[in-house]
Amino acid sequence: MASVNGALRLARIAIQKRLPDRSQQQTLRSLGDRKLREIAERFADAFERGDIQTVLAMLAVDATFEMPPYPEWRRGRDAITRSWLMPAGPLPRLHYMPSHANGLLALGCYAIEPQTGSYLPIAPDVLTLRDDLIVGVTAFRTPSIFPRFQLPERLPAR
Repeated sequence: MASVNGALRLARIAIQKRLPDRSQQQTLRSLGDRKLREIAERFADAFERGDIQTVLAMLAVDATFEMPPYPEWRRGRDAITRSWLMPAGPLPRLHYMPSHANGLLALGCYAIEPQTGSYLPIAPDVLTLRDDLIVGVTAFRTPSIFPRFQLPERLPAR
């Protein structure tokens, strides 16, 4: 019994060391709806305009990027810069729509379909914040889940 209690104590200590100082829900509440909308709009606008410097400025130095179901992920602005930027092609190639995923800030990412000019879903991007900086982007590369985020399956040409 003593060894089990000791193992539990060590596990609790390890978990406490890894927990953030404040939960994501506390962060979102402290920012408020208006600030969250501003963050989402600024992030979306920067991507749509191809303004990589603004996107990078919105990321924390230790930000992470992952794109399930692909196994690779990146940590840090420099690593993200080398691995995840704008798709090639003339503007406007992307369009974003704000959403939420399990209470977190999310954006539906759409790419232009050159033949029709309409936008097709690529991935819902779920953002994790620390204060007003983005510390995590999880881009679920599964367009079929857009309806779960109350996002349309196609956007008209702009």
